Amino acid sequence: MPERDCRLQVEEALALQAILGPDFEALGEGEVTAEAGEALLARGPPAGGARWRIKVRVELPVDGLALQVGRGSTIAAAAASAPLTVKHLPPLRLDLACPAGYPATDPPRATLAAPWLGAAQAAALQAALAAFADLAQGEGAEDVLLALLRYSAAREYQLWQEGMWTCGVCLEEVAGAQCLRPAECAHFFCRGCVRGQAAVHVAEGALDALRCPNPQCRAPFLRERVAGLLGPEAAERWERLELDQGLARMPDVVHCPHCSTPTIEDGGSDNCAQCPKCLFAFCTLCNESWHGRSTQCVSAELKLALLRQRMTGVRDKSQMAELRKREQEYCSLAHIKGISKQCPSCGMAIQKMEGCNKVTCSCGTFFCWKCNRAIAGYSHFRDGDCLLFDDGELARQAALWNVQFARMMAEARNNAQREVLGNDARIAACPACGQHNAKADNNNHMRCWACNAYFCYLCRKLLRGAKAGAGGRHFSHKGCRQHSSD
Repeated sequence: MPERDCRLQVEEALALQAILGPDFEALGEGEVTAEAGEALLARGPPAGGARWRIKVRVELPVDGLALQVGRGSTIAAAAASAPLTVKHLPPLRLDLACPAGYPATDPPRATLAAPWLGAAQAAALQAALAAFADLAQGEGAEDVLLALLRYSAAREYQLWQEGMWTCGVCLEEVAGAQCLRPAECAHFFCRGCVRGQAAVHVAEGALDALRCPNPQCRAPFLRERVAGLLGPEAAERWERLELDQGLARMPDVVHCPHCSTPTIEDGGSDNCAQCPKCLFAFCTLCNESWHGRSTQCVSAELKLALLRQRMTGVRDKSQMAELRKREQEYCSLAHIKGISKQCPSCGMAIQKMEGCNKVTCSCGTFFCWKCNRAIAGYSHFRDGDCLLFDDGELARQAALWNVQFARMMAEARNNAQREVLGNDARIAACPACGQHNAKADNNNHMRCWACNAYFCYLCRKLLRGAKAGAGGRHFSHKGCRQHSSD
């Protein structure tokens, strides 16, 4: 090869490398650099000439390219439920073989290849792209379609990871590699926000609330995607909660009262279950030894009364300690039964301290506190006989509002008084009603403008019967001074 052609080939390779970057490759020569080009000129060109490979990326419309799948294909069912769309195609591979006379006399030999092009289509690229939808009907089309879908998804995810995006929670701009997506939506959030949300919901046991923060979406987060952001203890708790909540949703699964092993209730209406671990047969209604359908379950109050009657004749200390332990358990059960109600889905005991009668269980079930039935929303209180708020709760809320309103009004009056008297005014709160009063001149004998109570400015002591001489007895050489500048 003439030295001039060899140098021109090296210079062209350097230019292509600078323009195309990783999409250009000199086959058999490694990375093309100026030093490598000089070394190539020193030792002479390759025997077969230079060989280059260029990746040509094909830009598709923003909405992607819809694929048509034949009816006999195994992926036809997936295509029927949702259209198959490719947003990114694998790049065309352009292989160039430069003969000895290139570029002076001989042109390079070019070969086009792509997994989505046939041999005939590679020769007529424009016609192949125009008739791309017909590719799905040819032989081996299913493998090609699956390869295209996989590449399109992988390329879209790669571009998303390389870009900068705004977190939908903290509104900070972060790299896509530092974001997470829920399972079934296109929203994304930074790892810090997802980690904080997951930590709170896992600690509270509210796994059903761990969803996309977008209020119009609420797609769930998969544990496999988020558990890696949490510590090992939180991840283990998440897995355990998922198992417990899954078992709680199964109507025929109960826990053994002796060893807490999940147990499947026997079929029929006898409410009997036998633990597979300790073989204890028990009633699934009262968790006592199975007593058959002919005997009613014993309530916690009756159990407590019978136990205390039995304890009167016990003298052995170890036996008494065991009975005391059972007494405490029955007392707890009786107390819980009296102040709580069971979730209609999982049976968890729930106590309502305040608020409306729409209660949310940790398993995600909404139920009415009045009738103890599972509900979907607030329509139950609008259409049914149950009230959203009881009269007692409304009265409590009204009293709370009155206290807050009085506090706000007192604060507004105190601020207005300070604005009139100035920031240097000497203010003292009345020990009887709490209203602020300004000290007049140097007199420490104060009289509240709101409740007419007398008190000492220095020690804030309330002076009972001040008109009868309490003020004179309080202010003396042994007590507080009646006049001072402080």
